[in-house]
Amino acid sequence: MSDDAQPRCKVILEDWHPDVEAAIWSDPSPDALRTGIDALAELLTSLVDRPNDVTLVLPVDVPKAVMRRDPAVHHAAERGPGTVGGRTMLRRDGGVEVIVDANSLINSDGSGFKPTAAGLPSVRPDGVQMLRRTVVHEAQHANMELQGSGLGAYRYQSTWQGAPNLQFAVARKMCDEHRAQWNAVQVIGAAAPTAGDVLDVLCPMGQELAAAVGRFEQSRREPIDIKRLKDDVYAACTPLWTWVAFWAAEYREGSEISEIGEVPEEIARLKVWQRYVGPTWQTMARALSQLPVTLAATPDALHQAARRVAVAVAASLEYVGFRHQDSANLNELFHVGRQDFPSARE
Repeated sequence: MSDDAQPRCKVILEDWHPDVEAAIWSDPSPDALRTGIDALAELLTSLVDRPNDVTLVLPVDVPKAVMRRDPAVHHAAERGPGTVGGRTMLRRDGGVEVIVDANSLINSDGSGFKPTAAGLPSVRPDGVQMLRRTVVHEAQHANMELQGSGLGAYRYQSTWQGAPNLQFAVARKMCDEHRAQWNAVQVIGAAAPTAGDVLDVLCPMGQELAAAVGRFEQSRREPIDIKRLKDDVYAACTPLWTWVAFWAAEYREGSEISEIGEVPEEIARLKVWQRYVGPTWQTMARALSQLPVTLAATPDALHQAARRVAVAVAASLEYVGFRHQDSANLNELFHVGRQDFPSARE
Protein backbone atom coordinates (compact mmCIF):
# COMPACT_ATOMS: atom_id res chain seq x y z
CA MET A 1 0.00 0.00 0.00
CA SER A 2 1.39 3.40 -0.92
CA ASP A 3 1.72 6.14 1.67
CA ASP A 4 -1.16 8.11 0.16
CA ALA A 5 -3.50 5.12 -0.15
CA GLN A 6 -6.72 5.33 1.83
CA PRO A 7 -6.95 2.99 4.86
CA ARG A 8 -9.22 0.01 4.48
CA CYS A 9 -10.66 -2.48 6.91
CA LYS A 10 -8.77 -5.73 7.10
CA VAL A 11 -10.63 -8.82 5.88
CA ILE A 12 -10.30 -12.33 7.33
CA LEU A 13 -11.83 -15.49 5.87
CA GLU A 14 -11.92 -17.53 9.06
CA ASP A 15 -11.71 -21.34 9.07
CA TRP A 16 -11.76 -21.54 5.28
CA HIS A 17 -9.37 -24.09 3.78
CA PRO A 18 -6.10 -22.22 2.99
CA ASP A 19 -6.03 -23.43 -0.62
CA VAL A 20 -9.64 -22.37 -1.19
CA GLU A 21 -9.03 -18.99 0.44
CA ALA A 22 -5.98 -18.33 -1.74
CA ALA A 23 -7.87 -19.33 -4.87
CA ILE A 24 -10.85 -17.11 -4.00
CA TRP A 25 -8.61 -14.06 -3.57
CA SER A 26 -6.92 -14.70 -6.92
CA ASP A 27 -10.02 -15.61 -8.96
CA PRO A 28 -10.15 -13.07 -11.85
CA SER A 29 -13.74 -13.91 -12.83
CA PRO A 30 -16.16 -10.95 -12.93
CA ASP A 31 -18.60 -12.94 -10.77
CA ALA A 32 -15.93 -14.10 -8.31
CA LEU A 33 -16.86 -14.33 -4.65
CA ARG A 34 -13.96 -11.95 -4.05
CA THR A 35 -15.91 -9.12 -5.69
CA GLY A 36 -18.70 -9.41 -3.11
CA ILE A 37 -16.24 -9.57 -0.23
CA ASP A 38 -14.44 -6.49 -1.55
CA ALA A 39 -17.74 -4.61 -1.88
CA LEU A 40 -18.63 -5.32 1.76
CA ALA A 41 -15.15 -4.32 2.95
CA GLU A 42 -15.39 -1.04 1.03
CA LEU A 43 -18.84 -0.36 2.48
CA LEU A 44 -17.65 -1.01 6.03
CA THR A 45 -14.55 1.11 5.45
CA SER A 46 -16.69 4.03 4.31
CA LEU A 47 -18.81 3.92 7.48
CA VAL A 48 -16.35 3.46 10.35
CA ASP A 49 -14.29 6.18 11.97
CA ARG A 50 -11.00 4.27 12.10
CA PRO A 51 -10.85 1.65 9.34
CA ASN A 52 -7.37 0.54 10.39
CA ASP A 53 -8.84 -0.60 13.73
CA VAL A 54 -11.71 -2.57 12.20
CA THR A 55 -11.62 -6.09 10.75
CA LEU A 56 -14.36 -7.68 8.66
CA VAL A 57 -14.49 -11.36 9.60
CA LEU A 58 -16.27 -13.84 7.32
CA PRO A 59 -16.23 -17.16 9.18
CA VAL A 60 -17.45 -20.56 8.10
CA ASP A 61 -19.63 -20.65 11.23
CA VAL A 62 -20.65 -17.37 12.93
CA PRO A 63 -21.72 -18.82 16.33
CA LYS A 64 -18.45 -20.75 16.61
CA ALA A 65 -16.46 -17.65 15.68
CA VAL A 66 -18.25 -15.65 18.39
CA MET A 67 -17.79 -18.35 21.03
CA ARG A 68 -14.11 -18.63 20.16
CA ARG A 69 -13.66 -14.95 21.01
CA ASP A 70 -15.83 -14.97 24.12
CA PRO A 71 -17.09 -18.32 25.47
CA ALA A 72 -19.49 -16.44 27.75
CA VAL A 73 -21.40 -15.03 24.76
CA HIS A 74 -24.20 -17.09 23.29
CA HIS A 75 -24.72 -15.93 19.73
CA ALA A 76 -27.83 -16.59 17.71
CA ALA A 77 -29.18 -14.62 14.80
CA GLU A 78 -32.26 -12.84 16.09
CA ARG A 79 -35.45 -14.48 14.98
CA GLY A 80 -37.12 -12.30 12.43
CA PRO A 81 -37.56 -11.42 8.78
CA GLY A 82 -34.62 -11.15 6.41
CA THR A 83 -32.05 -11.57 9.16
CA VAL A 84 -28.45 -12.11 8.08
CA GLY A 85 -26.25 -13.01 11.02
CA GLY A 86 -23.77 -10.44 12.26
CA ARG A 87 -22.01 -9.44 15.46
CA THR A 88 -19.50 -6.77 16.43
CA MET A 89 -16.94 -7.56 19.13
CA LEU A 90 -14.31 -5.43 20.84
CA ARG A 91 -10.81 -6.91 20.86
CA ARG A 92 -8.49 -6.67 23.84
CA ASP A 93 -6.16 -4.40 21.86
CA GLY A 94 -8.97 -1.86 21.36
CA GLY A 95 -9.72 -2.88 17.79
CA VAL A 96 -13.09 -4.10 16.60
CA GLU A 97 -14.15 -7.16 14.63
CA VAL A 98 -17.34 -7.17 12.58
CA ILE A 99 -18.35 -10.80 12.13
CA VAL A 100 -20.76 -11.46 9.26
CA ASP A 101 -22.27 -14.64 7.86
CA ALA A 102 -20.79 -14.99 4.37
CA ASN A 103 -23.19 -17.72 3.23
CA SER A 104 -25.56 -15.12 1.78
CA LEU A 105 -22.78 -14.03 -0.59
CA ILE A 106 -22.32 -17.47 -2.14
CA ASN A 107 -24.35 -18.26 -5.25
CA SER A 108 -25.71 -21.72 -4.51
CA ASP A 109 -28.76 -23.94 -4.53
CA GLY A 110 -29.68 -27.40 -3.29
CA SER A 111 -27.16 -29.02 -5.60
CA GLY A 112 -24.23 -26.92 -4.37
CA PHE A 113 -22.48 -23.69 -5.33
CA LYS A 114 -22.52 -22.27 -8.82
CA PRO A 115 -18.92 -21.97 -10.02
CA THR A 116 -17.11 -19.18 -11.78
CA ALA A 117 -15.14 -19.90 -14.94
CA ALA A 118 -12.26 -20.83 -12.64
CA GLY A 119 -14.40 -23.46 -10.89
CA LEU A 120 -14.66 -21.51 -7.63
CA PRO A 121 -17.74 -20.24 -5.75
CA SER A 122 -19.39 -17.31 -7.50
CA VAL A 123 -21.01 -14.35 -5.81
CA ARG A 124 -24.77 -14.35 -5.48
CA PRO A 125 -26.18 -11.59 -7.72
CA ASP A 126 -28.13 -10.00 -4.86
CA GLY A 127 -25.77 -11.16 -2.12
CA VAL A 128 -24.15 -7.80 -1.41
CA GLN A 129 -27.55 -6.11 -1.26
CA MET A 130 -28.78 -8.73 1.22
CA LEU A 131 -25.81 -8.09 3.50
CA ARG A 132 -25.77 -4.33 3.05
CA ARG A 133 -28.18 -3.60 5.91
CA THR A 134 -26.32 -5.98 8.20
CA VAL A 135 -22.99 -4.30 7.50
CA VAL A 136 -24.42 -0.78 7.89
CA HIS A 137 -25.97 -1.77 11.24
CA GLU A 138 -22.80 -3.47 12.48
CA ALA A 139 -20.72 -0.46 11.43
CA GLN A 140 -22.68 1.61 13.96
CA HIS A 141 -21.81 -0.89 16.69
CA ALA A 142 -18.16 -0.66 15.59
CA ASN A 143 -18.19 3.13 15.88
CA MET A 144 -19.80 2.96 19.32
CA GLU A 145 -17.16 0.50 20.50
CA LEU A 146 -14.34 2.65 19.05
CA GLN A 147 -15.73 5.69 20.90
CA GLY A 148 -16.09 3.84 24.20
CA SER A 149 -19.89 3.83 24.19
CA GLY A 150 -20.60 0.22 23.29
CA LEU A 151 -22.02 -2.51 25.53
CA GLY A 152 -19.27 -2.07 28.08
CA ALA A 153 -20.29 1.54 28.74
CA TYR A 154 -23.60 0.73 30.45
CA ARG A 155 -21.90 -0.17 33.75
CA TYR A 156 -23.59 -3.56 33.87
CA GLN A 157 -22.60 -5.49 37.00
CA SER A 158 -22.36 -9.20 36.26
CA THR A 159 -22.45 -9.84 40.01
CA TRP A 160 -26.03 -8.65 40.24
CA GLN A 161 -28.43 -11.48 40.93
CA GLY A 162 -32.01 -12.31 40.11
CA ALA A 163 -34.43 -10.04 38.31
CA PRO A 164 -32.24 -6.89 38.23
CA ASN A 165 -29.45 -8.87 36.56
CA LEU A 166 -31.52 -10.35 33.74
CA GLN A 167 -33.72 -7.33 33.12
CA PHE A 168 -30.82 -4.89 32.97
CA ALA A 169 -28.95 -7.25 30.63
CA VAL A 170 -31.97 -7.29 28.30
CA ALA A 171 -32.33 -3.51 28.58
CA ARG A 172 -28.65 -2.92 27.80
CA LYS A 173 -28.95 -4.97 24.63
CA MET A 174 -32.16 -3.19 23.63
CA CYS A 175 -30.46 0.20 24.08
CA ASP A 176 -27.40 -0.86 22.12
CA GLU A 177 -29.46 -2.22 19.23
CA HIS A 178 -31.79 0.79 19.22
CA ARG A 179 -28.86 3.21 18.97
CA ALA A 180 -27.17 1.20 16.23
CA GLN A 181 -30.34 0.82 14.21
CA TRP A 182 -31.33 4.50 14.49
CA ASN A 183 -27.93 5.51 13.14
CA ALA A 184 -28.14 2.85 10.44
CA VAL A 185 -31.49 4.28 9.34
CA GLN A 186 -29.81 7.64 8.83
CA VAL A 187 -27.44 5.94 6.38
CA ILE A 188 -29.60 3.45 4.55
CA GLY A 189 -33.15 4.66 5.12
CA ALA A 190 -36.05 3.30 7.13
CA ALA A 191 -37.52 -0.15 6.70
CA ALA A 192 -40.57 -0.13 8.94
CA PRO A 193 -41.88 -3.57 9.94
CA THR A 194 -44.82 -5.17 8.19
CA ALA A 195 -47.47 -7.37 9.75
CA GLY A 196 -45.62 -10.37 8.33
CA ASP A 197 -42.40 -9.28 9.99
CA VAL A 198 -44.14 -9.09 13.36
CA LEU A 199 -45.77 -12.49 12.92
CA ASP A 200 -42.35 -13.99 12.16
CA VAL A 201 -41.21 -12.90 15.62
CA LEU A 202 -44.30 -13.35 17.80
CA CYS A 203 -45.64 -16.68 16.52
CA PRO A 204 -42.47 -18.70 17.27
CA MET A 205 -42.30 -16.93 20.63
CA GLY A 206 -45.81 -18.13 21.46
CA GLN A 207 -44.87 -21.69 20.57
CA GLU A 208 -41.77 -21.58 22.76
CA LEU A 209 -43.65 -20.10 25.72
CA ALA A 210 -46.39 -22.72 25.49
CA ALA A 211 -43.76 -25.47 25.40
CA ALA A 212 -41.86 -23.98 28.35
CA VAL A 213 -44.96 -23.71 30.53
CA GLY A 214 -46.05 -27.20 29.47
CA ARG A 215 -42.73 -28.65 30.60
CA PHE A 216 -42.98 -26.81 33.89
CA GLU A 217 -46.53 -28.02 34.55
CA GLN A 218 -45.36 -31.61 34.10
CA SER A 219 -42.29 -31.15 36.30
CA ARG A 220 -41.94 -31.58 40.04
CA ARG A 221 -41.72 -27.79 40.35
CA GLU A 222 -38.49 -27.89 42.24
CA PRO A 223 -36.00 -25.01 42.17
CA ILE A 224 -34.22 -26.49 39.16
CA ASP A 225 -37.55 -26.62 37.28
CA ILE A 226 -38.34 -23.00 38.14
CA LYS A 227 -34.90 -21.93 36.93
CA ARG A 228 -35.38 -23.81 33.66
CA LEU A 229 -38.77 -22.15 33.18
CA LYS A 230 -37.28 -18.71 33.84
CA ASP A 231 -34.38 -19.30 31.45
CA ASP A 232 -36.71 -20.66 28.75
CA VAL A 233 -39.09 -17.71 29.09
CA TYR A 234 -36.32 -15.12 28.82
CA ALA A 235 -34.84 -16.96 25.82
CA ALA A 236 -38.24 -17.00 24.11
CA CYS A 237 -38.95 -13.31 24.81
CA THR A 238 -35.52 -11.90 23.98
CA PRO A 239 -36.18 -11.78 20.20
CA LEU A 240 -39.34 -9.75 20.89
CA TRP A 241 -37.47 -7.24 23.03
CA THR A 242 -34.61 -6.98 20.56
CA TRP A 243 -36.94 -6.44 17.61
CA VAL A 244 -38.98 -3.87 19.56
CA ALA A 245 -35.71 -1.93 19.88
CA PHE A 246 -35.14 -2.24 16.13
CA TRP A 247 -38.70 -1.30 15.22
CA ALA A 248 -38.78 1.65 17.61
CA ALA A 249 -35.69 3.03 15.85
CA GLU A 250 -37.62 3.01 12.57
CA TYR A 251 -40.34 5.18 14.13
CA ARG A 252 -38.07 7.52 16.12
CA GLU A 253 -38.09 11.13 14.98
CA GLY A 254 -34.80 12.56 16.28
CA SER A 255 -31.55 11.95 18.08
CA GLU A 256 -32.42 13.76 21.32
CA ILE A 257 -35.33 12.85 23.61
CA SER A 258 -37.75 12.13 20.85
CA GLU A 259 -41.20 10.70 20.37
CA ILE A 260 -41.53 7.17 19.00
CA GLY A 261 -44.77 6.72 17.14
CA GLU A 262 -47.41 4.02 17.26
CA VAL A 263 -47.29 1.02 14.95
CA PRO A 264 -49.66 1.07 11.96
CA GLU A 265 -53.10 -0.44 12.15
CA GLU A 266 -52.14 -3.56 10.18
CA ILE A 267 -49.82 -4.47 13.06
CA ALA A 268 -51.92 -3.14 15.96
CA ARG A 269 -54.90 -5.31 14.98
CA LEU A 270 -52.93 -8.56 14.92
CA LYS A 271 -54.19 -10.88 17.67
CA VAL A 272 -50.70 -11.94 18.69
CA TRP A 273 -49.59 -8.28 18.85
CA GLN A 274 -52.53 -7.46 21.10
CA ARG A 275 -51.81 -10.52 23.24
CA TYR A 276 -48.04 -10.11 23.66
CA VAL A 277 -47.31 -6.41 23.10
CA GLY A 278 -50.38 -4.16 23.06
CA PRO A 279 -49.96 -1.18 25.43
CA THR A 280 -46.42 -2.21 26.37
CA TRP A 281 -45.27 -0.96 22.96
CA GLN A 282 -45.59 2.59 24.25
CA THR A 283 -44.17 1.60 27.66
CA MET A 284 -41.01 0.37 25.98
CA ALA A 285 -41.02 3.11 23.34
CA ARG A 286 -41.23 5.85 25.99
CA ALA A 287 -38.28 4.37 27.83
CA LEU A 288 -36.24 4.07 24.63
CA SER A 289 -37.17 7.63 23.65
CA GLN A 290 -35.14 8.88 26.64
CA LEU A 291 -32.04 7.09 25.35
CA PRO A 292 -29.44 9.29 23.63
CA VAL A 293 -28.71 7.69 20.26
CA THR A 294 -25.52 9.65 19.60
CA LEU A 295 -22.64 7.26 18.95
CA ALA A 296 -20.58 8.93 21.70
CA ALA A 297 -23.13 8.86 24.54
CA THR A 298 -21.66 9.01 28.05
CA PRO A 299 -21.69 6.00 30.39
CA ASP A 300 -23.84 7.91 32.89
CA ALA A 301 -26.48 8.64 30.26
CA LEU A 302 -26.44 5.08 28.96
CA HIS A 303 -26.68 3.56 32.43
CA GLN A 304 -29.64 5.71 33.43
CA ALA A 305 -31.42 5.01 30.15
CA ALA A 306 -30.91 1.26 30.51
CA ARG A 307 -32.33 1.35 34.03
CA ARG A 308 -35.50 2.97 32.65
CA VAL A 309 -35.71 0.40 29.87
CA ALA A 310 -35.24 -2.41 32.42
CA VAL A 311 -38.42 -1.26 34.18
CA ALA A 312 -40.22 -1.44 30.83
CA VAL A 313 -38.84 -4.93 30.25
CA ALA A 314 -40.34 -6.07 33.56
CA ALA A 315 -43.69 -4.57 32.53
CA SER A 316 -43.51 -6.32 29.17
CA LEU A 317 -42.68 -9.65 30.80
CA GLU A 318 -45.66 -9.34 33.12
CA TYR A 319 -47.95 -8.45 30.20
CA VAL A 320 -46.74 -11.55 28.34
CA GLY A 321 -47.69 -13.59 31.40
CA PHE A 322 -44.79 -13.83 33.85
CA ARG A 323 -43.64 -11.89 36.89
CA HIS A 324 -39.99 -11.98 37.87
CA GLN A 325 -38.93 -10.15 40.99
CA ASP A 326 -36.80 -10.41 44.11
CA SER A 327 -38.39 -10.63 47.52
CA ALA A 328 -37.38 -8.50 50.50
CA ASN A 329 -34.84 -11.15 51.55
CA LEU A 330 -33.47 -11.27 47.98
CA ASN A 331 -35.01 -14.63 47.13
CA GLU A 332 -35.79 -14.83 43.44
CA LEU A 333 -39.49 -15.22 42.58
CA PHE A 334 -40.85 -16.25 39.18
CA HIS A 335 -44.61 -16.53 38.70
CA VAL A 336 -46.71 -17.77 35.79
CA GLY A 337 -49.69 -15.44 35.45
CA ARG A 338 -51.32 -16.77 32.27
CA GLN A 339 -51.79 -20.04 30.48
CA ASP A 340 -52.75 -18.83 27.01
CA PHE A 341 -49.86 -18.53 24.57
CA PRO A 342 -51.28 -18.36 21.05
CA SER A 343 -49.05 -18.78 18.02
CA ALA A 344 -51.45 -18.64 15.07
CA ARG A 345 -50.51 -16.16 12.33
CA GLU A 346 -53.46 -13.85 12.88
